[in-house]
Amino acid sequence: MNHDIDEMVKRCSECRTLLPVNPKEPLQQPPLPTRPWDKLGVDLYSLINDREYLIVTNYFSSFTEVYDLGKDATAPALIKELTQLFSRFGQPVEVVSDGGSQFTCKAFATFVESWNFILTVSSPTHAQSNGKAEPR
Repeated sequence: MNHDIDEMVKRCSECRTLLPVNPKEPLQQPPLPTRPWDKLGVDLYSLINDREYLIVTNYFSSFTEVYDLGKDATAPALIKELTQLFSRFGQPVEVVSDGGSQFTCKAFATFVESWNFILTVSSPTHAQSNGKAEPR
């Protein structure tokens, strides 16, 4: 019955004019940071054999580092890799993540506080809002 109704609405010109129009808005790009390493995007990516990878991308230059986490994509594993990364390149001002549980747990909140950076959570239903780190 739903199919019949859909077909009738498609054929009815008056019905089509009354349908709501919800055009997709273009993705708004946030302003680029003014210095390297000010803003980073981080994301987890699963590949072959259930291996997890941490992807970290610098918003200023698009420089990307990928860390093989094996099967350990826990907050402590991410914190270990990010600590080494920050020790090499310096402390970021802001880190953007998709809000996965590893990035929203108490251990990661403590890490954010100890390194004194801003954690911004992108929309979980709109992954491209963290476009710099989101795998394509």
